[in-house]
Amino acid sequence: MKADLTEGDPYPGKQAIHDRIIKMSEIAQKGPEKISSYKLSDRTLVIVREGILVAIEKQLISLGFDDTLRISKRPLEKGILRQNDDYDEILNADILDIFVDWDFEKDNSIITLILKPKK
Repeated sequence: MKADLTEGDPYPGKQAIHDRIIKMSEIAQKGPEKISSYKLSDRTLVIVREGILVAIEKQLISLGFDDTLRISKRPLEKGILRQNDDYDEILNADILDIFVDWDFEKDNSIITLILKPKK
């Protein structure tokens, strides 16, 4: 597992965010083989995970159950992300919304956090 901190500009709390995303991924399926993140603005943080699918998920995808898998994974991962209550402290911002999507063919996922910076 690699936390690739060379991709994207550094921002305060980057390693801590990567650690929490890795932990969340391990709870939901398995830790990513690679993780990178990009703070696009004070209000948007994008996290890319690569190599996250387990064998049963790959089998479901090969059988054409992509949509079922997506519908199952989205509330699971968003719920686990919301359980971590220290993101706001790490990022000095409240999380207004979380978006999660996957490219099953490439075995990757993108998490987008919409933030409200604290003053």
